[in-house]
Amino acid sequence: MRYWIAFAVCAIAATVPLLVTPTLPMVDLPEHMAQVAIWKHLHDACHGYAEIYELNFATAYLLGYLVMRAFAAFVTVSTAAKLTVWLSVILLPLSMRALLRRTGGDVWLSLLGFLLAYGYVFYWGFLNFALAVPLGILSLALLYDERPRLVAMSALALFVLASHALLFVFVAMVTLLVAAVRRMPRLLVPLVVPALLFAAFVLRLQQAEPTSQGVFSWGRSAFGRLGDFPWLLVANAWEPWGVAIFLAIAMAVLVAWPRITREGARWIPLLLAAGIYLFGPFGAFGSDYLYARFAALVSIGALMVLEAPRRAVTLSRVLIVMLVLGWMGVLTGRFHRFGLEVADYDRLIASIPVNRRIVHFNVEPFSEHVPGPVYFHFGALYQVRQGGLLAWSFANNYPQLVRYRKGAEPVVNSRSTPRTGVDWPGILQYDYILVRGGDPRPWLLRHAPVPIVTEARVGEWWRLATPRARGPQQDCPPLNE
Repeated sequence: MRYWIAFAVCAIAATVPLLVTPTLPMVDLPEHMAQVAIWKHLHDACHGYAEIYELNFATAYLLGYLVMRAFAAFVTVSTAAKLTVWLSVILLPLSMRALLRRTGGDVWLSLLGFLLAYGYVFYWGFLNFALAVPLGILSLALLYDERPRLVAMSALALFVLASHALLFVFVAMVTLLVAAVRRMPRLLVPLVVPALLFAAFVLRLQQAEPTSQGVFSWGRSAFGRLGDFPWLLVANAWEPWGVAIFLAIAMAVLVAWPRITREGARWIPLLLAAGIYLFGPFGAFGSDYLYARFAALVSIGALMVLEAPRRAVTLSRVLIVMLVLGWMGVLTGRFHRFGLEVADYDRLIASIPVNRRIVHFNVEPFSEHVPGPVYFHFGALYQVRQGGLLAWSFANNYPQLVRYRKGAEPVVNSRSTPRTGVDWPGILQYDYILVRGGDPRPWLLRHAPVPIVTEARVGEWWRLATPRARGPQQDCPPLNE
């Protein structure tokens, strides 16, 4: 009973940061929201999305979109996104509790999941991965059960695959190694069907998607990654409190003097996650930011090898709860200030007519209040609220649910970060240019082949209009009604 009271208190505290800002500080989330907004309004005649986009259900990155779309049937897409993120935050400690119960650990350590839920994956906005992690942990919990239930394991394996292919590969590797160590080949039965589906998914990518055939990139060395580990648990860029939080977590855990397990099978998730984190690629098959996603899984694997505490149990549990509540208080303040900062962008796009085409240049995507390039995909929020088209959309990317129809994409042959020139023929297919940072006129308009009008500036945001903005446009209702 005491655990559930503590869980409820921590859950409330972990919910507050999501409520104090209209837009969450998650880099990719605006693009994920745009995917659902387009899906929700795909057959609206006025916006004409059915002629531009198609749905791609043959993907291993589906579950997050299905959950958000289900919420969006009753609420706005913005609210649906928050509910989906909240679900990932709540499910992580619950799944950790299920795992620790089956491995003989202290279930109170699962409350640390509230901290890990606001880590690297959260700030980058990897929505599908965030939902896949609790499902993957639940799969491991069933794997380590004294009497593994193969039917439930089979269902969870399919859900993990439908959430994120990378997590499925991790769970499958752990399952294979545990089955070998415990000499229980029947544990592999739940992987048969999802493994065949995964193979078909990979084969399709290799045959039809050029972006999936890119080379591996490795990024930082193992030594550098080791130094990054403390702040990757709670941020996606350098976090000044990272080492202090890491040490506080270690103290809260070790003060209870837990035993270290000698069961080899329980070390497998830790060793595998640590190996991927230290030596895995930064990018592969067209996707980036891979190895750092496993920082939280390293921590969860470390908790798995701890057995029941021996002393100072009350002190350990009090420290865990205080740590969670204290950090959620810090995040609440940061997210509130970020929400005030976002108000500038909201005012800027509110006056743009509905159903226009938007270009967003990433000159200064960083916020003063939260870590990482949080504004990188903010242009997609116009599409969520007002419709229209967005340059450099996730609809270009192979794993996404909503894809451009072949030949329907307005191609821009330069990057959203304007370092190597601007593709003006591509840009002039759009109505408005959004820029966050210093005055864009000296570097952007100097080479413009046609007059570009500076219409508004709000805070750090600038809005410029191309000649296309002055042409006739079809009026449509906003999307996020």
